[in-house]
Amino acid sequence: MVLEEGNAALEVRLEENLVAERCAELRRRLLAELDRDLDVRIDMTAVTLIDSAGLGVLISAQNSLAARGRQLSLYGVDANIRKMMKLMRLDRHFRLED
Repeated sequence: MVLEEGNAALEVRLEENLVAERCAELRRRLLAELDRDLDVRIDMTAVTLIDSAGLGVLISAQNSLAARGRQLSLYGVDANIRKMMKLMRLDRHFRLED
């Protein structure tokens, strides 16, 4: 995972699938950054698999950001993951960019 500060947003590039074994670091690093006055954009280009733990990290991050008036955006989302998120109505919870 790579974190970079951009224009009014923290850019997070995931480099592996978002599954339970790999969620602890993402959760820890995102929580450490939430006090900053930045939206968060996550590049999911390298992610081809996400499980319930991964979804939980994303939902938790969005809830924490929303409480601060900020937003979580996902981009580079695999077509199958995007379809699953839409079926679960998660596209209403955070922004899915093209």
